[in-house]
Amino acid sequence: MSIGIYTVFFPQTEIEKCESQIRKGDRKAQKGNYWDAKAHYKNAIACEETSFEAGQKLDECNVKANRACEEALDKANMALQSNDFENAKYNYNIALNCDHTIASARTGIRQSKQKKKVSFEPPKEIGKPPKRYRPSNRQRNSPIQDIIYNMKTVISGTFTMGCTSEQSNCEDDETTTHQVTLSTYQIAKYEVTQAQWEAVMGNNPSKFKGCPKCPVEQVSWNDVQEFIQKLNQKTEKSLRLPTEAEWEYAAREGTADNPYLYSGSNAINDVALFSDNSGSKTHEVGTKRANILGLYDMSGNIWEWCSDGKRTYTSSAVTNPKGPSSGFLRVLRGGSARGCRIADRGYGIPANRDDDSGFRLAHSQ
Repeated sequence: MSIGIYTVFFPQTEIEKCESQIRKGDRKAQKGNYWDAKAHYKNAIACEETSFEAGQKLDECNVKANRACEEALDKANMALQSNDFENAKYNYNIALNCDHTIASARTGIRQSKQKKKVSFEPPKEIGKPPKRYRPSNRQRNSPIQDIIYNMKTVISGTFTMGCTSEQSNCEDDETTTHQVTLSTYQIAKYEVTQAQWEAVMGNNPSKFKGCPKCPVEQVSWNDVQEFIQKLNQKTEKSLRLPTEAEWEYAAREGTADNPYLYSGSNAINDVALFSDNSGSKTHEVGTKRANILGLYDMSGNIWEWCSDGKRTYTSSAVTNPKGPSSGFLRVLRGGSARGCRIADRGYGIPANRDDDSGFRLAHSQ
């Protein structure tokens, strides 16, 4: 006579279901599937007993998911530049999962398809391929390599430059708004740091020393040109300062209808280091919240040199505008203790060195 063994299953209570959702979310997050994890955590918020824990985990997951999308977008753009279309497609598909990278990912997918068609056309001439930048053993994982790989792509578009409706207390030199159309370009995620300057130039002119990840300051516009020349020789790149229009479009998050007074927020404390929270000194780059493009410190920390000489705004629409190539004054943007609004313009003599002035780099596509 055999005796059967039966397992009795009791229906889960609502609390147990929510706890189960948290466990499932944790497993997904550990595997890097932040988007499915977010769905499980949202389900767990429905229970009062698990809502606080689930909310915390959801916030952490959102940060990790956004970072994963930004990294995937960067990898996809680099893969596209080297005609690695499969890798580009894979990473663009990851970037489609986040609101702030979806537009760039869709554009990248279209460019990938177009470029793939062109790349399969037989070449008319067979020549020596361009030399590719490969960092030396000494440069790998170095400040110089960080400069090269921390560039963000800004997709071509048209926007209104100057004192738009969300800006306040505008100065006379920014009140004339005008339409600006820009080609696709890249701009640095961070301001150039003291460690990066020292790796290229062999010195550190900054007032606020002892902080390798703080932005380099007390560098003149002329000094920056020497830095760029030496950096390009080391890396075989064509890095440069952004134009004033490129800087403002990036600060406006690469959109035509940016709603913010500062780059990424109307709350200055969220995105900027300025007189009220900086202690009258610079701080490490990237400590405040980035804008949607993943750019840090576009408002505050230091003023940033642009390539342009001072130009007077007119109401005429322009494409890829550049100020005078020479002149008494060069443009500074971003603010430090003050002047952190997106549209605010500053100026400096090219030979002057100030402890609130530094720069970030750009690159033409």
